[in-house]
Parts: sequence; C-alpha cells; structure tokens
Amino acid sequence: MIACRLGGKAKSMKMIYEGVDITENVDLHSCVHDMYAAGQSDTLNLMIDDSNKMWDRWDAKEGDEIQVISDDIDSGIMFVSKTRFEDGFVRLTAVSTPLTLFDRKNKTWVDVTFLRIARDIAGNHGLKLKVYDVEDKKYKILQQSNESDAAFLYRRCILEGCSFLVFNKTLVLYSVEAVENQEPVKTLTLSDQEDFKINKKESYGICAFHRGKYKGYYKNKEGRIYVPTLEFEVASTAEANRFAKNLLQHKNRAAQSGYKTMQGIDKGCTAASVLKIESGQAKSWNGPVLLYHVRNNYIYGMSKLFFWKI
Repeated sequence: MIACRLGGKAKSMKMIYEGVDITENVDLHSCVHDMYAAGQSDTLNLMIDDSNKMWDRWDAKEGDEIQVISDDIDSGIMFVSKTRFEDGFVRLTAVSTPLTLFDRKNKTWVDVTFLRIARDIAGNHGLKLKVYDVEDKKYKILQQSNESDAAFLYRRCILEGCSFLVFNKTLVLYSVEAVENQEPVKTLTLSDQEDFKINKKESYGICAFHRGKYKGYYKNKEGRIYVPTLEFEVASTAEANRFAKNLLQHKNRAAQSGYKTMQGIDKGCTAASVLKIESGQAKSWNGPVLLYHVRNNYIYGMSKLFFWKI
C-alpha cells in the first residue's frame, strides 16, 4: 500500500490499473479527485514517479481503466483520457465517463421516451443505468445533430429538471428537486478562521421563450426575465411551460453558491449530497445546501467543497 499523509494521520491508498493491483509498483506524488453532481465528468489527476520508465513498458493508453481507493473512499473505475511525461514523472488524467460518450454523432429519435433515451445511451457505452425519482416523458421526434451522447442527454436533463452523473460504470439519472429535498447528511460550520467564500447574484423571476408556434412561460416571482439560448424542440404548450419552469430553476441554482476548504476528507461529503450550513458570519446562508463539486486531495488530506444554496 502507498503510505500517504491524510488529515495528519498515516493512511493507505490502493491503485488498480486494468484490473491489476499496481500499488507496490508506483510512487504516487499527487492524487486529486474531483467529483461533480452534474454537467461534468468526475476526474482523477495523478502525478507518478516514472524514473524507471514503467509506464512506457506497460504501454498505457487512452481508455485504459484505473481505480484509486483511499481508505473507504473509492473513485470507482475511471478511464484514462490523457498521459503526459515530463522530468521523470507521468501526469495522468482519468474521467468517470467512457471516452466514447463524448464522440459527436447525428441521430433522429422518433416516438421515444426520456428513460428509453437514457437506457440506450447507457447501454451503447457499456454502462448500467440507475434512475431515481425521474418522471418519464414521451417525445414525438428529437434531433441529435453533431452532438455527443453526453451533451444530448444533459440537454434533455436540463429541460426535464433532472441531471446525471457516471460512477463506477453506472449512469445515475436523478431528479434534482428530489435530491435537494433530502435530509442533510451532516452540518458544515463556516467560521472566520477557515477558508470559505459565498457568492450571491440576483436571480431570475421569469422564464419566457418562443419555439416555433409554441410559447413557454413560467413565473416564480417578479424580477428579471430569463430567455434561454439552449436549442430544443417543443411539441405542445404544456411541454413548453414545463421546460420553462425547469430552465428557470436550472439557471437560478448558480445564483447563490460558495465553497469551503477543509482539513481532512469526509467520505460523507460527496457530490449531489445535501449538507446543513451553520454560519455566525453569514446567517442568511444557514440551512441546506447541495454539494455540486467536491475536490479531494488524497496526498495532503484536504477537501474543497463547492455548494449552492437550496
């Protein structure tokens, strides 16, 4: 096992490459794991001593499978997307999504449901599918034009008020609203002695658009009008209004966001989990937040938590 310093205590890490435990054969200098709730693949960035030219002999290549386990925290199986050799080190980047998911394609989807799209995309890239609290919808015709499966599915997710992530060869499709309504898994305290930052922007009150002969409109409150630039088809007024509501909620989630850097790594703090904020300095932030991005540095035993206010 690779001895590292995590949170001030000696911890252990395990590295598996193409199904083989290579822990004893590598000298790991840097290991940063970024987890995202939506819109981006989880990433793993490693810097490994390669003075013995091991990686050249292994013929490491894009698409190879790699997994890092730090105590109870598991990156899941990820896919090498980039390798770079410099000054006796190899810098390796891996992502949680199969690389084929980013290949652009053209496809016409006819008489298809939302969940059928998710099942087909997952299956076409060797992924299992898990669905949580997502209402299925039917579409007469959809165009996927010079667009990757990842981008196409994410676009549909925004319109339907949900999102997806990929972990350990599983595509997880979930309702954002249902996740936000979960009970907090822990309390996060913000104090003057810690590195944290919160941002607050003016949110939009209305979403309005025209697509063909249909008008989409949703009003949450008086305020600015959001006119989406996202391209999508609309088949009815009811569908247009449903899209308007979900587009407005998606746009406003970034209105109140922040981050906190903390010593130690908490396995309960994962992307798409809900925490409770307690802050004496910024009391308006007290209450639930959703972690949309978590960065764990396994060598230095530090985490950076990025969140939006629910």
